[in-house]
Amino acid sequence: MTITTLQLFFLVYTAILFSSAHFSAQSSNEDEENVEGAYLEDGKGASNWDVFCHVPGNIMNNENGDVADDHYHRYLEDLKIVQSLGVNAYRFSISWARILPRGRFGEINPRGIMFYNEIIDNLLLRGIQPFVTIHHHDIPQELEDRYGGWLSPQIHIIILWCFGIVELVRLNFVQMKHGGFIGIVVDALMYEPLTDKEWDRQAVNRALAFNLYW
Repeated sequence: MTITTLQLFFLVYTAILFSSAHFSAQSSNEDEENVEGAYLEDGKGASNWDVFCHVPGNIMNNENGDVADDHYHRYLEDLKIVQSLGVNAYRFSISWARILPRGRFGEINPRGIMFYNEIIDNLLLRGIQPFVTIHHHDIPQELEDRYGGWLSPQIHIIILWCFGIVELVRLNFVQMKHGGFIGIVVDALMYEPLTDKEWDRQAVNRALAFNLYW
């Protein structure tokens, strides 16, 4: 059965309409590359996105995330705004380059750890549950240079290891000491046809099938 754009919109709208009655977590979210700024401050290393954005012509108007929303310096103000929205959960992502500036080849940056601990502590003080995204499309540039990032053949081995590591962490660290959970975030994009032509509508259905229907 082919799901039309209108049917998909109805499903999404219905989920939003009844979310308060069926889901306890009402959440807001951000990702660090879009909001943190503080490029190379307090021991942060360059990420692959930092480097990509600094190449002229890669981004419209040659903009970058060097300052972004300045969340790194204004996170307390931002968390007050989050609290004012009445949400009880907040999802944010961690920059590998802020905690591990050189990936596996350097030291842990304590100021990066401190920054994210401050966010978590202040969320909990406000009665907001932290949801931490471990990876959101950016890695330390050194890993990109040495391995080619996620295109490295070694990624296959890492994925195989991942299952055992997650189970180990669940059993021996998360549930026993902190009462948290490890899971995944399902990410999907929405598409609309450029025109009302049949081939454009078919293109939308193909794109949605690839990104969402699975």
